[in-house]
Amino acid sequence: MCDPSVMECGDSSAPASRDAGSAPVTFPAEALSTFTSDGKDLTIELRTAPEQPVHVGPDGEAQLHITDASTGAAVDGLEIAVTTLMPVMRHPCSPVVAKVEAQGQGVYLLTPFLASMKGACEIKLAISGSRSGHAVSPTFDVTQ
Repeated sequence: MCDPSVMECGDSSAPASRDAGSAPVTFPAEALSTFTSDGKDLTIELRTAPEQPVHVGPDGEAQLHITDASTGAAVDGLEIAVTTLMPVMRHPCSPVVAKVEAQGQGVYLLTPFLASMKGACEIKLAISGSRSGHAVSPTFDVTQ
C-alpha cells in the first residue's frame, strides 16, 4: 500500500523526522504488519526501527502509514492513542506510552516504541480526528 516514492513511508534511505541534532532513523520498505481499522475504511502499515521485528531495548521507534482502504489515498488529520499488550502476560509490552507525531502524507511517528521483554505483542490504536475508530495489529514477536 505504501508508495515507495514517498520517503517517509518506508524508503530505507530516508530518515524519519527527528529533533535537531538527533541521528536520523530509517524505516524498512516492507511493513512489519499491515492491518485495517474496525470500520474497514483505513489500511494501516506498521514499521519499526532501528530493527524489524521489534527488539527489546530503549531505542525503538515505529512508523504508521495510514491510507484510505478503498482509494489508497494518505489519511492525515488523525489523532492516535497507542497501547500495547502482551496477550499471554496480560500486561503492556512497554511501561512507556508512545507519543504520536503526524509527519504528513499519512505517516505518523511513534516515539518511543519500546519493548521491555521478548514475546508476542499487539498494538491497539484509538483513532479520532478526520476519521475515528479502533484498530488492533496482528500479534507479532518481540525478539532480543
